[in-house]
Amino acid sequence: MTAKKRTVLGKLRNAFLLVALVPLLIFGIVLYWQTSTALRQQAENGLSSVVDNKIVAVESWMNENQVTTRLLSQLDELRDNVSRLIKARKRSERTRIRNNLDQLFQARLSGHFDIIGVFIFDVKGNYIYSLSHDRPAIPANFTDQLYFQQALTSEYIGGFETLPFAGGKGFIYSYPLRSRDRIDGVIIFEVALSRLNEIVSSRIGLGSTGQAYMVNREGNPLTQVRDEVDKSIQTRGVLEALQRNEYSGVYKDYRGIEVIGVGKRFADNNYAMIVEIETAEALGARNQLLYEIIVIGVISFFIILLVSYFVARRFNRSTY
Repeated sequence: MTAKKRTVLGKLRNAFLLVALVPLLIFGIVLYWQTSTALRQQAENGLSSVVDNKIVAVESWMNENQVTTRLLSQLDELRDNVSRLIKARKRSERTRIRNNLDQLFQARLSGHFDIIGVFIFDVKGNYIYSLSHDRPAIPANFTDQLYFQQALTSEYIGGFETLPFAGGKGFIYSYPLRSRDRIDGVIIFEVALSRLNEIVSSRIGLGSTGQAYMVNREGNPLTQVRDEVDKSIQTRGVLEALQRNEYSGVYKDYRGIEVIGVGKRFADNNYAMIVEIETAEALGARNQLLYEIIVIGVISFFIILLVSYFVARRFNRSTY
């Protein structure tokens, strides 16, 4: 074979390879990009559904606690017993009234395990009753606190705060106890976060690396998070969710790991629900696709190389 024939043969082979491989390469790139976009959108849609379900469950839990405590505070039986307890002078009479209150609360709070404390004070802040019968350690400036002051005239529906008697974090609900035309005292309910943690921490729909948590307006986590943090979370997902009604996207979480996250703000604007899953898991199928594209590409390259050689050789013979 002359040098001229070899040159022509090489050019024909290269042209055939270029015509065959470029579309294959473009197809692989487009397929990979479309698959990545579809997987990300699928992950965001799934996380969005999880967020919606958790917000509904949390709001239902909060409303249930508010309704339960509010109805309790309005019971005539409760108000009458508190009024008599404040006036009672004999120890036996006070004991009998406290027993009545015990029976009332035990019956009304059956199944409400998150309500961990019930405390009653008169309008001056003097201790009257607690469900545990233990006199609580009363915080300094107790009567100046909003949950006491506001309850002297109307109900107080607190947010996420330190519980004054049980300690730890939780919710406080307090109400005035009216007797005819006057207010005899204040009833304070302390609500723990155990049920809230169960709702938010449920891993349904979150795979092996996903997690959900609630934050307040400052970004402080209200529920348990993986690798406990002792400061506010200031990731892009949290900040965007607090500033807007909702947010979804890819960002680094508080551990520095890339995640796909969805965040939505509650209707009262005081809290946001964040749900995240590591990108590596959410887009795992993309990596498998990339591997398959590379394998198919390599096989196709050698097949096309072999075919192009014989086609170019045959064309070269027929020409010369």
